[in-house]
Amino acid sequence: MHSLARHPRNRRRRAPIVLPGAGSAGVLVVLLMLCGPPAAGARQGPSAAAADSMGAAPTPTWHWGARPVRADSTTTVFKHRSRPAWETAAMVPYWVIGLPFRLFFLAGDQTVTALDKLNLFEFKAEYPGLPGPFASFIVPALSGGELEGTALGFELVRPRFLNPRGLFNLQASRSTRHADDVTGGAFVPLGPAWLLQVGFGSEEVNLWRYYGLGGDSREQDLSYYWHQTQWLGLALERPVARALDFEAQAYFSRLANREPEYETDRALDLVHGAALPPGFRGESNGLSLRLSLNWDDTEQTGRPAAGAYRSLAVTLFEPTDGADARHLVLHVASEDFFRLWHTDRSLAMRGFFNRVVPLEDAEVPFTRLVSTQRPDYMRGFPPNRFLARSTLGGSLEYRWPAWRPRGRDDYGVDAYLFFDAGQAFEHTAELGWDEVRTAVGFGLRYIDGNRKLGARAEVAVSNEDVLLRFRLGQTFQHDRKGLMYGRNPTKVY
Repeated sequence: MHSLARHPRNRRRRAPIVLPGAGSAGVLVVLLMLCGPPAAGARQGPSAAAADSMGAAPTPTWHWGARPVRADSTTTVFKHRSRPAWETAAMVPYWVIGLPFRLFFLAGDQTVTALDKLNLFEFKAEYPGLPGPFASFIVPALSGGELEGTALGFELVRPRFLNPRGLFNLQASRSTRHADDVTGGAFVPLGPAWLLQVGFGSEEVNLWRYYGLGGDSREQDLSYYWHQTQWLGLALERPVARALDFEAQAYFSRLANREPEYETDRALDLVHGAALPPGFRGESNGLSLRLSLNWDDTEQTGRPAAGAYRSLAVTLFEPTDGADARHLVLHVASEDFFRLWHTDRSLAMRGFFNRVVPLEDAEVPFTRLVSTQRPDYMRGFPPNRFLARSTLGGSLEYRWPAWRPRGRDDYGVDAYLFFDAGQAFEHTAELGWDEVRTAVGFGLRYIDGNRKLGARAEVAVSNEDVLLRFRLGQTFQHDRKGLMYGRNPTKVY
């Protein structure tokens, strides 16, 4: 027979422990009881016992060690400084003057937010644009700030051309400075390794700038001439290693120049009549063979923050018009991207070097010398501002997010500050800090829904000019389909 006291129902229940306050306060009390300072004489180590034997007061201890004696070095006093009356009075006009600006930015922010909710900024189509013939897409194009002035045109893209990865491109534009541009090409993979590009173009600029030869050319010597470029070529690319590619490019080009039809009072032969450049009022026809090695392990997005790009190329020009103009063009470029202390901030660095080397004492026409054009810009100076046998320079950009509604790698607008420095020279003896030209500026870059650069607008300031540019391309990052997209091979080294 079981005892009644041992039956579960007859056991004596213990009264629950009731802690003062709510549940969280009770937990806090328990933690203080477990971790707080013990009663006098509890948990005293050998040092404390020794101090008692000598008559000194024992050092209080916590659960995690000895507690220091209260002193100025272990005590922090926070003082609340009241705002003086003069500062309050000065803030009143500040808030009054700034009120319209705050209202303006608030209205703009709310407008952009409302448009974003309608998905007007999220272009995630593979190839955005209006439907065109033969399953193509047509996109209006607007550019400004270059030699041609403000240009309006279109771009036609035909995806899956002759191959699931193939692409056909056609561009045409007309500018306010009477410049015409028609370019096109195709990109077709040949098997698993080789990539083929075919490109052509015709560019006519009525107000091409010429300041003189060398880095010491003067801004007041600005002149104009009519310039035409026509080219047709192909490029083959093959991977060599993990991020290393080999590219062979061959193209025929024809460069012609004469007096301009506009701004005739600043014609080249009037301003530089005493020292006309070689090849003025003539043509230069020939074949070019370009071999290059390109290393590219950058993040393939519109806002890379890691990786590097290196390029080493040599081009041989062989004239076909009987002129003694045979020469080589050496090109070296380097780009690096770094993620800074904040994941949304990055630093981009770029350097370049170009050198024309005449062969057999040839006289290179001035239209085939190297100049400060894309991608080897010196922003803050007009394109073709410096023309010489050699150019050397670099760029530095600090980038940060200006408006990104849905995370770091989604569409939005990034801002950047940049610094450019460079020099054009005929001989290495002309190199020197006194001849280096510099420029600074600010820009905005729009990244589309496919994480690619959609457009950029920037203002650059130098000691000569203040230039505003709006472009659909960018200075940094190598474009593997450049020939197909109409990149002029005679001006991009």
